Amino acid sequence: MLYPPDLDGCLESSGLSIQTLQTDRSIIYILDAGSQIVFCNWAWDRFAFQNGGTRLDNLSVFGRSVLDVTPEPLQSFYSATYAAVRKTRQPHEHDFECSSPETFRFFHMRVLPIGGPYLCVENSLRIERAHDVDQECAQPVAPRYVDQEGIVVMCCHCRRTRRSRNVGSDRWDWVPDFLNAPPGPVSHGLCEFCLRFFYPTAKPLARDESGEKLA
Repeated sequence: MLYPPDLDGCLESSGLSIQTLQTDRSIIYILDAGSQIVFCNWAWDRFAFQNGGTRLDNLSVFGRSVLDVTPEPLQSFYSATYAAVRKTRQPHEHDFECSSPETFRFFHMRVLPIGGPYLCVENSLRIERAHDVDQECAQPVAPRYVDQEGIVVMCCHCRRTRRSRNVGSDRWDWVPDFLNAPPGPVSHGLCEFCLRFFYPTAKPLARDESGEKLA
């Protein structure tokens, strides 16, 4: 893979190198001035393949804007974050959840200015364990969650599914079966809890879409 010719020098000035980032266990990627992905390490590929994101390997995302592989409700939050780090040259830190049906995962993100126009984004795994055995799992009853247009609304942070307004409730339930096999096209949104505590500047809901997202 070809990197920008000045990237090595910017990394070196920050005490880093492509080699050290490649072998790091954290999921690491580098963005240019336009937030395009110009590097992602082997941990990125491992996580993508382990979680069914085969179209998100490094060859597929190289040169693309990171916002193109970010759920729409989070795009304004991350766009503002990257802009703030570029302006202030100060690191930004953020925690987020990225769980599977079987495993609870919690990551710590650092967005670091590394010289020139580049930002290094590091996602370190803080918690990885089986879901709590006493966590209430809702039954995958499709009519309870599919709206009149056949759309399923899922929180892109905690992965809970919103009950359809057709059943008279805005409750968000943990339905692990829907993570692998939703009963309809998924519209990414943010539940009230995640919106309040993790993404207060993000939009609560996005347009209907079923595309893949960045883990």
